[in-house]
Amino acid sequence: MSEGGEENIQLNNEDAGEESPNVDASPEREPGQEGEGEEQNPEGEEREPREGEEGEEGEKKEGEEGEEGEKKEEEEDGEPKPDPNAEKKRIHEILKTGLSQIAKTFDNSAYAYTKLDLNEKELKELFDLLKNYSHLKYINIAQNEIQDIQTVANIPHLLSLNASTNLINSLDVFTNPNVLPFLQVLNLSNNKIKHFPAIQLPRLKKLNLNENGIDSCEDLQGHPALEVLELRKNKLKSCYGIKDMPKLRELYLAENKIKDLHGLDNLPSLQTLHLRQNLIKRIMKPFPELTSLHHFNLRENRIAEVKQIKKFKYFTSLKSATIIGNPVIDELGDAKKEMIILLPQLTRINKEEVTAEDREEAAQEVRDRIAAEEERLREEEERRKEEEERLREEEEERKRVEAEAAAAEAEAQAQAKAEAEAAAAANNEGAEGAAPENEATE
Repeated sequence: MSEGGEENIQLNNEDAGEESPNVDASPEREPGQEGEGEEQNPEGEEREPREGEEGEEGEKKEGEEGEEGEKKEEEEDGEPKPDPNAEKKRIHEILKTGLSQIAKTFDNSAYAYTKLDLNEKELKELFDLLKNYSHLKYINIAQNEIQDIQTVANIPHLLSLNASTNLINSLDVFTNPNVLPFLQVLNLSNNKIKHFPAIQLPRLKKLNLNENGIDSCEDLQGHPALEVLELRKNKLKSCYGIKDMPKLRELYLAENKIKDLHGLDNLPSLQTLHLRQNLIKRIMKPFPELTSLHHFNLRENRIAEVKQIKKFKYFTSLKSATIIGNPVIDELGDAKKEMIILLPQLTRINKEEVTAEDREEAAQEVRDRIAAEEERLREEEERRKEEEERLREEEEERKRVEAEAAAAEAEAQAQAKAEAEAAAAANNEGAEGAAPENEATE
């Protein structure tokens, strides 16, 4: 799947207990009938009304009776009375224009429309009209102003529902375990949903809740069949509640306010984790157990340290990573080369394939760095030896100077002693010569 795009989920008609629908522009008819002309059943009896015909005939009769009543009222009051069912009738006419794709019904007893496309029809309400089209499998009511989709619960064999870009504010209809047991694809992006409850829908494979106001997934508490979950552009602050989904392969959480990966738990099949444009600075322990993670998108977050990128090694199946728009890019320089060096198992980096030339350049860079490091260590060893030699010479010089000083001091002391002794001897001789002279004088 291309980054940021959507993967087509293969809808399984067998889950709904039906054969794959054959697109047929012909009107509804009983099985086994061919050719043109009036439709009859195999016994030659008049066929039963097609799905929706009873409602149309009833509405026609009601309309005729209503018109007669209106005429009488107009004659009495002189003014036309508004038809309370006018809007419902108008919506029904629009609905009928969106029907297509005829196929066998669930019990193979007839043919019925299986697809309804009401995209961008300025609808605000569906009333209870869908109950007359219980064999629908694919419904598109996107880009309208619908608030309530409770009526969709009356379509037991529905496989796909697109109700994106409306005014829907609740998922409560999907918390009933008996509602839409065969639904596989649900698109409710760009609505007004704030709460994400524990939805049921036991066969749901893809759920799109992009561009709502959801601020927590803590009430979700897992899902047994979900394969793709999209929650871009919501108000999530954490990943808590996104757990216990054994089949989840793709998780899209871009453009939220998530700060770390805590809360992701028991997602053994998760291959794609998309966290672009959040508030993540660090990959902190405890790391989530994402044993199948293949692609990790952390583009435009707040990672500034290379050591955080090194932690990607913990995801042992990782083959693709995107970190464009993080402050660490400036520190890395040649980000692609550096990430190959840090994470050699990667085959795709920042949306670019890793080529054999890329790997050779990275390997050469490693060899150059090893050689440079060895040279640095050699030079450092030489400087260490030179420093040791300098210190040794300085020590020898210091000792020589100290020895000379000590010898000079000893010599000076000896000379001083000799001079003192000579002076003392001279004094003694002078004293002895003066004594006879004194005696003679007396």
